[in-house]
Amino acid sequence: LAAREACLLLAPAADVTLKWPNDLLVGGRKLAGLLLECKTQDDALAVVVGFGLNLADAPAGMPFPAISLAALGFMVPAEAAFSALSDAWDRNFDLWRNRGFAEIRQRWLLGAEGIGQPASLTIGDRQERGIFETLDEGGRLVLRLADGSARFVSAGDVFFGEAARVGAAS
Repeated sequence: LAAREACLLLAPAADVTLKWPNDLLVGGRKLAGLLLECKTQDDALAVVVGFGLNLADAPAGMPFPAISLAALGFMVPAEAAFSALSDAWDRNFDLWRNRGFAEIRQRWLLGAEGIGQPASLTIGDRQERGIFETLDEGGRLVLRLADGSARFVSAGDVFFGEAARVGAAS
């Protein structure tokens, strides 16, 4: 959510949407994303959070096509991007701390990509298809399956529309 707010500040004319669980899209192309790495050692958990924002260039040959702010017509220095991201992070952390996750969830849903659309979800070697219904109160993706049941997903790769067929086949 904070990253989307920062990108909208840096590129106000861009239609930046949130792709669950951790990407920003513009026109179905990946602009930015989070990466979480976890490691346990001696009963302690360490989490490293990384964030990538395509400022000047975008990688080719990725499962999702990518785009950069420069390709969208916005030349943004790294310092300005970092400042916008850190300010947005501070605002959203304060929002979460003072109002809780429900407010974050509500704002996330307003900028979400793919709600109500067919989705393909890949978790490890398992794939499921359904409709991306919403996020639950814990931030899990709710996938409505063909039989009417709901699958609540905490992590996985999700694809929408045409990419749902491509993602499911890869």
